[in-house]
Amino acid sequence: MFPVQHVLTPRAFMASNFTTEAFSGSKSSTAYNSEQIQVLEGLDPVRKRPGMYIGSTGPRGLHHLVYEILDNAVDEAQAGFASQIDVILHSDGSVRISDNGLGIPTDLHPVTEKSALETVLTVLHAGGKFGGLSSGYSVSGGLHGVGLSVVNALSEALEVTVWRDGMEYQQKYSRGKPVTTLTCHQTNRWNHVALQWCSDAYSDTMLGYANSIRTIDGGTHIEGVKASLTRTLNNLGKKSKIIKDKDISLSGEHVREGLTCIISVKVSNPEFEGQTKTRLGNPELWARELVRQKSVLKSSSLPGKLADCSSTNPEESEIFIVEGDSAGGSAKQGRDRRFQVLIGADAIPLMLPMEGRGRFH
Repeated sequence: MFPVQHVLTPRAFMASNFTTEAFSGSKSSTAYNSEQIQVLEGLDPVRKRPGMYIGSTGPRGLHHLVYEILDNAVDEAQAGFASQIDVILHSDGSVRISDNGLGIPTDLHPVTEKSALETVLTVLHAGGKFGGLSSGYSVSGGLHGVGLSVVNALSEALEVTVWRDGMEYQQKYSRGKPVTTLTCHQTNRWNHVALQWCSDAYSDTMLGYANSIRTIDGGTHIEGVKASLTRTLNNLGKKSKIIKDKDISLSGEHVREGLTCIISVKVSNPEFEGQTKTRLGNPELWARELVRQKSVLKSSSLPGKLADCSSTNPEESEIFIVEGDSAGGSAKQGRDRRFQVLIGADAIPLMLPMEGRGRFH
């Protein structure tokens, strides 16, 4: 690639995690005709379906954006045009990559009628490596002409600087669209490119650990948190009437937008997928059973004539059984709410063994 410099924030680029919609089987009331056929132009396909271009919208996809630019710099070196490639990781999570290769051309492109710089940054499948030996890149990692444009599409802000033939060219972009015109002025620097970007921070950052081992590929603990978070917020939204339409639900990507969390689980018999231990594969049935038991306990209503205490220590707690409302009222006023419990005699549930019930009067 041409010498480049990037700034990349690992919080995430574009919104992405797509949730699977359950198929209800009901017919749609909307007629299916030509109006339902959408045509995505420019860089819209990248922002709409980033997974097709970078594989994942998690850390791997984020790293892929860095590799796209780094691969271009390596191509410059392999072709003999660059002798230096610099990669700098900044403390704020940004990345700077630069090389002293040919530099991206800035003259007007005959087909797009834009500068060649803007063309490679805003048009998919636009690049200088389709010509094989005639292009000067007989061996290259870049094949499809989408690397720079994909990085640009998934960046909240991008700034590119090209030093070429004694001139310095600069232009700024946001989410794939130019926000400034291409400017130029004279400089003493020759043939260099600097590309700096800040990735779109619409998605989430979820770090998973299982028995203190970093599970970079996720696993059931990550998926469980995602599913429960989405389900819980949708249920709360519908119960509070914030989500009024019963057929509308928040997707997982909307719920987790901007979320940063760390999930650490301790498992007695972890089932890692492979010796690399990058993904936890334990089934979630045990967690579901615990949730089910907890739900039963919470749903069990306490007797109406029970005056509970605040203490959870059974050694200091005292239970007073009173008969009649008058006795219960006086006892309530004089009891210590911290550890003394009152319950009406008629509210005590019958929990005697079967063989002892015949002797109970």
